[in-house]
Amino acid sequence: MMKTKYHLSIFLIALFAGLMGFTTDAAAKKYLEIGGVQVTSDNYTNISASGGFPAVKSGTVTFDTASYTLTLNNATIEGNLYLTDGSKSYTIVLQGNNTLKKHNTSIYCFSSLRITGGGSLNIKAYNAAIIVIHDLTIDGCTLTANRRILVDGSLQINNSNVYVNNPNELKDGYAFYILQGITLSGCKITRPAGAKIKKMRGLNGFYYSVVDASGDMAPIVHISTGSEPEQPAKFTLDPKELTLDAWGNGQQVTLSCDKEYHVNGYEKPDWLLASGGSVDDKKSQQLYIYAKENTGPERTGEITIQTSEGNVTLKVTQRGASSTPSGTLTLDPMVLTMKYHRNEAEVTLACSD
Repeated sequence: MMKTKYHLSIFLIALFAGLMGFTTDAAAKKYLEIGGVQVTSDNYTNISASGGFPAVKSGTVTFDTASYTLTLNNATIEGNLYLTDGSKSYTIVLQGNNTLKKHNTSIYCFSSLRITGGGSLNIKAYNAAIIVIHDLTIDGCTLTANRRILVDGSLQINNSNVYVNNPNELKDGYAFYILQGITLSGCKITRPAGAKIKKMRGLNGFYYSVVDASGDMAPIVHISTGSEPEQPAKFTLDPKELTLDAWGNGQQVTLSCDKEYHVNGYEKPDWLLASGGSVDDKKSQQLYIYAKENTGPERTGEITIQTSEGNVTLKVTQRGASSTPSGTLTLDPMVLTMKYHRNEAEVTLACSD
């Protein structure tokens, strides 16, 4: 009987020790997530790929647990920043040039967020660039986003350059959706021309956004500290015009720009087709233009290439099925005489075009 009690005591001690270990792990303080990996009191001192954060591809990422400050120093992160503690205000300090990419929402904050530091942040998201449940302040930095910014509280932009290039060119597209107001200090809207902040009525109540001179929601909005309006992008098409055959065989077009851009879509006649272009912002994009078969006369149309930096027009001509060929065919020899003991002969068919 004593032996059984002894074994039971050992079992209870082992079970208690296991529970103590489980309790210790569970008690680790959770601060945020980077690329789906939690930053806790156990691992916050080594936020790197070698420290168990594979989304951190380069640069330096540090987190101060006392002030809830995340510092990005020339960092590239392929994943999101998920700021989970709704009881604390977060700060992101930007040093050098930083990039967040390859996630539906790049920054999601459950409390208030301040982005500052004098550096830059380039956000390449799939759905929304930033979502903040309370207030968002952008202070003294440069932020470039390829998707919209949504804030349940207020948006304050101080002495900063903020470029939102949302690809949605439809009338319901927007760069900002802010519930409690937008305030600019030391900067102004430079694009689109004549744009202004406006209080809008939506399905769930009022919100603030930026509209263009016509009063339409602006999907692309640039806010700058510069006193001069931002210069428009300069595009170059190679070739400048296209001529397609009647069968509609496609040709490649190179669209170059002095600024990085992405293609949002095309406006074109039904008989013209277009594809190509990268989802990432680049200064040069390869496009492919082709057409449906033309059984009628020659026709001409224009393709408007809609980009994040403006629209570009390409003229396209398609030859008609009845078009007179531009080349001349010659046959040498014109007459061929075959002898009975030979079953082959050489003929040359040439075209001048």
